[in-house]
Amino acid sequence: MRDGETKNSAIAIIGMALNVPGAENLEEFWDNLRNGRESFGPLTDEELNELGLDHTARQNPDWLVVRGFPKNPKDFDAAYFGIPPNDATLMDPQQRHLLECAQNAFDDAGYDPLAYDGDIGVWAGAGTSGYYSEFLEPAFRDSPQQQFASIILNDFHFPATRLAHTLNLTGPAMNVATACSTGLVAVHYACQALRAHECDMALVGVSRINPGAYSGYPRMEGMIYSSDGHCRVFDSRADGTVFTNGTGTVLLKRLDRALADRDNIRGVILGSAVNNDGNVKLSFTAPSIDGQEAVLEEAYRAAGVDPATVSFIEGHGTATLLGDPIEVHALTRVFRRRTEEQGICRLGSVKSNIGHLEVAAGVVGLIKAVMAIEKQEIPATIHFERANPALDLASSPFVVNDQLEPWLSELPRRAGVSSFGIGGTNAHLVLEEMPKQRTAPSRRQRHLLPVSARTAHSRDAMLAALEQRLTGSDLNMADVAFTLQSGRRSHPMRAVFSATTCGGAAARLRDGVAGAERPVKTEALSLWMFPGQGSQYVGMARGLYEEEATFRAVFDQCANRLLPLIGVDLRSVVFDVQASAEVLNQTRITQPALFTVEYAMARQLQAWGVEPVAMMGHSIGEYVAACLAGVFALDDALDLVAARGQLMQSLPAGSMLAVNAPADSVAGYLGATVCLAAVNSPEHCVLSGPHEEIEHVRVALEAAGVPARRLQTSHAFHSAMMEPILAQFAERVAAVPRQVPQIPFVSNVTGSWIDDEDALDPAYWSRHLRQAVLFADGLETLCAAYPGDVLVEVGPGTTLSQLAGLHRCAQEQERVALGRHPRDQHPDGQVFLEAVGQLWVSGVELDWNSFYDGEARHRVSLPAYVFDRDEFFFREASQNGNGRRYDFHPLLGQRHKSALSHPEIQFDATISTWNPEFLLQHTIFGTPLVPGACYVEIALTVGKQMLGTDHVMVSDIVFQKAIPLPRNTECQLQTVVVPESDGSLRMRLFSLPLTEGDSEGRPADWEEHVSAVIRAAPTTEVADASAELHAWRARLTTPVPHSELYDPQRIGFQWGPAFQSVKQAYVGEWEILGRIELPAFLDWEFADFFFHPSLLDGCFQLVGRAVPLDVLPGLILPTAAERIVVHGPVPKQFWCHITGRPEECSKQGITLDLRMVGDDGREFARIDRFLELASSQSTLVEAGARVNSWYHQIAWRALDRATLGEAADAFQLVLFADRGGVAEAVARQ
Repeated sequence: MRDGETKNSAIAIIGMALNVPGAENLEEFWDNLRNGRESFGPLTDEELNELGLDHTARQNPDWLVVRGFPKNPKDFDAAYFGIPPNDATLMDPQQRHLLECAQNAFDDAGYDPLAYDGDIGVWAGAGTSGYYSEFLEPAFRDSPQQQFASIILNDFHFPATRLAHTLNLTGPAMNVATACSTGLVAVHYACQALRAHECDMALVGVSRINPGAYSGYPRMEGMIYSSDGHCRVFDSRADGTVFTNGTGTVLLKRLDRALADRDNIRGVILGSAVNNDGNVKLSFTAPSIDGQEAVLEEAYRAAGVDPATVSFIEGHGTATLLGDPIEVHALTRVFRRRTEEQGICRLGSVKSNIGHLEVAAGVVGLIKAVMAIEKQEIPATIHFERANPALDLASSPFVVNDQLEPWLSELPRRAGVSSFGIGGTNAHLVLEEMPKQRTAPSRRQRHLLPVSARTAHSRDAMLAALEQRLTGSDLNMADVAFTLQSGRRSHPMRAVFSATTCGGAAARLRDGVAGAERPVKTEALSLWMFPGQGSQYVGMARGLYEEEATFRAVFDQCANRLLPLIGVDLRSVVFDVQASAEVLNQTRITQPALFTVEYAMARQLQAWGVEPVAMMGHSIGEYVAACLAGVFALDDALDLVAARGQLMQSLPAGSMLAVNAPADSVAGYLGATVCLAAVNSPEHCVLSGPHEEIEHVRVALEAAGVPARRLQTSHAFHSAMMEPILAQFAERVAAVPRQVPQIPFVSNVTGSWIDDEDALDPAYWSRHLRQAVLFADGLETLCAAYPGDVLVEVGPGTTLSQLAGLHRCAQEQERVALGRHPRDQHPDGQVFLEAVGQLWVSGVELDWNSFYDGEARHRVSLPAYVFDRDEFFFREASQNGNGRRYDFHPLLGQRHKSALSHPEIQFDATISTWNPEFLLQHTIFGTPLVPGACYVEIALTVGKQMLGTDHVMVSDIVFQKAIPLPRNTECQLQTVVVPESDGSLRMRLFSLPLTEGDSEGRPADWEEHVSAVIRAAPTTEVADASAELHAWRARLTTPVPHSELYDPQRIGFQWGPAFQSVKQAYVGEWEILGRIELPAFLDWEFADFFFHPSLLDGCFQLVGRAVPLDVLPGLILPTAAERIVVHGPVPKQFWCHITGRPEECSKQGITLDLRMVGDDGREFARIDRFLELASSQSTLVEAGARVNSWYHQIAWRALDRATLGEAADAFQLVLFADRGGVAEAVARQ
């Protein structure tokens, strides 16, 4: 590489990804190239069957059943990108594959685009969407709403902005379209933008995916298609290409910036050029030797290198009679101006392996060239046997290798990559290898490797891929850890382990690394616990001092401050394994040593981004909490801790006794000198006092069958023996400044949250020395305030974690101990690192970027995210009467078969207050609520789609719960349908809020809302109600003012314009007649629904007017209906007549019958025994406006006694009950 201008303008390739025939990732791709595999070919029997073709299709001499696709091209991990299932189904597979490959390119580079602090540009291209033209456009021709949505999700104008929006790329977002040269043209312009500092990184992504009913291509002599289904590039038998499908992405950065950022530089783009042939050629589609020669000359001029130093050309290589000779002659002209040597440059094309990817061909060719430079091998161009004579290769600088060759070179390896588009846009770029960068050693011996994914399946697949990558690898282990920590997004399903070498990491992975069995609690909080005296041991935290800079600096700061106060250097006392435990166990040394270790551990945690939300300490440990909370400055805290230890050691010796019994049960053994020193759990306490008296108590307890043991302590802490020093210690506390705590912590004295008065009061801290440690009460306080969060023991040993495990209140808390137990033989650094990793697995977020502060770590290429895909494909359903195809519905969504129950059918849709838009306009007490009319519409559409009829009957429908839609949130609807043996369908509707969880961080659960039975309605029930309509209109003449119908103050309901479908209403006694019309602005979406919810909700709005005011309960909500029958099509305007059933109406609820009649007199719908029950504002507002009551009513049906036989005289009724009381109430009634 030249110095100066060229070096400054060079572009580094730092990330790559692809998904092409035969290879989902770079490793599989290179393996196929090395082994000379062809990754496309004849359709299998299974593929022929899927396309509806029989095996005779292969025998058609005029048709070649050949194609090339990535594996499962219809599959997509929509949930990873937060894309609703409806949108994923409509989205062009090219955009889906671009999203996945783009994310994988960032993974390969070691960057999370959502966390990158800089501008990332994107240049993208995709082919014409065959998915839209073949499947979506015909289905949505009469549905403007779905047609618009599908255009946005499929049009070639939007791939770049789709990537930018989904991945938060804030640089330029440009779509490129130059046919087959699209990919390299996009790379060229991305490089230009980087040089102009328009962005800090540039993503280039191109895709050609058409997963339609592609069954091959016609055999046409003299055309661009291969006559035998093979791509014989540069061969004498070459007569055409095979068009295939695939995606490729590369991530680029300015070379100087990539070097400074210590990126994994896979290759360097020295220069590139783009031009067009103009019209000096045979035709618009023909290539031009002059145009290609010109672009080559310009590319090498821009790169500043002699073409004769290039030893590999990845050619366009379409294997056509016209294209191959022109390409080789243009290359020969350019090289011959610099050299007369022959056979100095290898020439090949990846199209021989994977076919012609059209717009994606250039980028995948670039990836091949980069990998050849990295691997120092040149793959064979397969199917090459004898050169096409028209190429005149024998007298050219080029050789086509027919087998894998080592790439030997004394100079830096250089390659050229060409791509030429139909229409004449040409591109060529020049690559050079990047010398391997030296990486520095790490201060740590052991490193933490986190792996996470959205699902357990993806996480486990990533662990397996990582094991393969690290086996036999010479990667620097610190760089591997740094890349996994800083370069990957944290997902809910997590696993973590530590290792010192790549081989050791691979071995750990082979042995199995256990991941979390359930998703982490989002942003779990950490609750810090600091242990007290008795947890110390010689050598505690020694590994942290040796390896962690923050811990060492803080420990040194404390030790230096304490040296003149306690007369010893804590470093020699604590870390020297030859030191005597007797010195460390002296109270005057123990307490400062514990404080220093715990405080330094806490500061190390904070350096890694972990902060406590609350704290508690055990005895001396409370001083660490107070210092971190800001009550004492560090120097003042150290002075107090040293003074406390010295004063306590100056007292007469005493003993302490651990008792396995509740504190209340030992009250009879307490006295003036024997005191309760600690309550550690409901079944464990500690007594303290003079030696002889404690021994007497121990003997008495053992005689009573109560286990008790003497503790190894020098004094009777937290007893009356401490009283001589209380006043003196209070004076010492009064002499130092004190501040109110900034972080809440629990008091040992009270077992509850410390208040500002106690925290500032010197008398509190002297009482703290004397009174019992109420650890059990304190733990209850902590867990009650933060249920499900993480208890972190910050200090040596595991004492407090073990004590917490004895508490029922802490069973739902994760418990993590940072310190090594003295009998644990693992190094301190390993225990501490893996404990911090466990915090992350438990949901505590870390600042991974800080883990290697002060070290020059490099990003390395590691396996990319493994997506957990589902199939999203719009399939044509059976046509209804008007010829419209139904397979997608705004509320019902996409249909799937369930993997759990064979006959079960599942529909998934995502709704929100903006999709469908009318949902925002149906609110109760200010909260948008999904109308009951939508539930009915879903049931009717299920019947229409699955029974293939416009005549649908829904019976025994029960509205169990309402679905609130808080603004700016989404909700997934899942409709589960089970076909019954009698031809009916049993339907249940569920919802799942697509949020982070409830107010306490718990993940949302599925809730059931509706159940119903659906059948085809007899067509004989269609009635002419012209006479009845005439009678209703003559009888009901008292109008209801429109302003009164939609009074915004009316009992909490607010209907926006989309739901103001009642145009006229006339009321009588126990009946009402309403004129229902679809608002004109909803005409465009009318065809998307069977019974548009605006129309049906208008009918429901009239219900309350059909009964006298003295009977009306007030706020009522749809609850159930015995039978709903609809004979489609439903008109846009009609009359609705409602009659109440006085005998079934009360303040608890009302029952009515509804009939809908068109202007032609046809009764197209009716609802029998429609039940609405009373509700209240508090019921709706509580829990985010969820209506959680289950409703039932007693309804007696007349039965013929003769048909019952003996069952009329005696029967048994079995009720399945929970503890909610509903079953008991039913039994009483």
